[in-house]
Amino acid sequence: MSRLDARAVAGGTSQTSLIERAARSCVRVIRGRYTRRPAAVLCGPGNNGADGWAIARLLRAADWPVTVYTLTPQKDLTGAAGQVAKGSGLTAEPLRAFRPEAAGLVIDALFGAGLSRPLVGDARGALDSLAEAAVPVVAIDLPSGVDGATGSVLGTAARAEVTVTFHAPKPGHLLSPGLGLRGELVVTDIGLPQDAEPDAHWNGPCLWTLPVPERDTHKYARGAVLVFGGPRIAGGAARLSAHGAARIGAGAVTVASPEEALDIYAAHLDAIMVKPVTDAASAKRLIEASKAKALVIGPGAGRTDATRSHVLAALETRVPIVVDADALTVFEDDPDTLMQALHEKAVLTPHIGEFGRVFPDIQGDKLSMTAAAAARAGTTVLLKGADTVISTPSRVPVINTSGTPWLATAGAGDVLTGAIAGLMAQGLGAHDAACAGAYLHGLAGQRGGRGVTADDLPGLLREAGRAVATR
Repeated sequence: MSRLDARAVAGGTSQTSLIERAARSCVRVIRGRYTRRPAAVLCGPGNNGADGWAIARLLRAADWPVTVYTLTPQKDLTGAAGQVAKGSGLTAEPLRAFRPEAAGLVIDALFGAGLSRPLVGDARGALDSLAEAAVPVVAIDLPSGVDGATGSVLGTAARAEVTVTFHAPKPGHLLSPGLGLRGELVVTDIGLPQDAEPDAHWNGPCLWTLPVPERDTHKYARGAVLVFGGPRIAGGAARLSAHGAARIGAGAVTVASPEEALDIYAAHLDAIMVKPVTDAASAKRLIEASKAKALVIGPGAGRTDATRSHVLAALETRVPIVVDADALTVFEDDPDTLMQALHEKAVLTPHIGEFGRVFPDIQGDKLSMTAAAAARAGTTVLLKGADTVISTPSRVPVINTSGTPWLATAGAGDVLTGAIAGLMAQGLGAHDAACAGAYLHGLAGQRGGRGVTADDLPGLLREAGRAVATR
């Protein structure tokens, strides 16, 4: 944001004008959500604190009882904070005097997205007291203590009921634990340049378009998906992936089954076809015979030599593919072989445990970890979680937050894997299919709510797709 501020100032907009716009947008949000009540405004020494001083002035002008608490003594403030504080006509109390129980609303303007070190002293004390209080908090830009680039907590942070930010969400709003601390996120426009590339996109239908079949289409033109199934006792995962692909719109879905499990798959599947596969050569033949435009391998496959050979055979065909679960873990002792076999039409969909098995040396925050993994793999990596991150070389990373805790249920990830493959089979590229699949999967979980199971998700995926298509 500091880069955008600098560009706006270089273009002729003064820093104080930007602060005034930010403050007015915050006050509109505050007055639109809360009745008049005693407000405590916590101000830091930088531009975030300057926003706080301007907010306090505007609320006082609207007859709100306001008390400003400043981390830096008012007489020692410099820069924008000093200028705005001087023009506010308000006198502040020291931050150490803040008591949350005396306020009906707390406005957190201590530190914004630029915070880079853990909070200590009076700032930490104020936020620790807020964390134990029942008073509502409105955070300006970010809850103080949340790293704007990673979402991590630097020492401590208080949970906000509403966060008002400017221009665009920051990664810290979308990545855990910041995601769980910022409450309702309101993004306001204060006239910053619109052409700047963000650090990450917030996933949604504005980033991709769902495929629509032509009027004279047929099932294979709508997209054929081949799902590699596992042994008799582990076939549920592959069936869930197959249903996910079908319900998101793929026209023909086939499960490639080991011969000893054919009867189990056939007994459970009707609209989805079942074909035998015995070895790598037969896998390649089946990929061609099924007219597959996308493949799924990994869910329930087993950590076996057969799984490993099927993965490498499937990748050799260069058909778009989603590699998940056991198809990743089977390369735990030799991840370089997988990396060398991958191509740009592949999507890897690990959870954090599987990620560590194939990228054991990549650590850090989730955004940088996923970007590093995608660069190494040369293709799209989707790192699952409450804050799913999708990264593709030469593309802006995407953070998906449509998920819900109700999706923490066995088999949900298998449905996501199938959904991504189903979208790839219908013509979406790897990156867009991963983004759209993650978003719709999250909406399906929201619609299912309490008690949703993976068996429910394919039908809910269909409803989510319809809802997005009609917006």
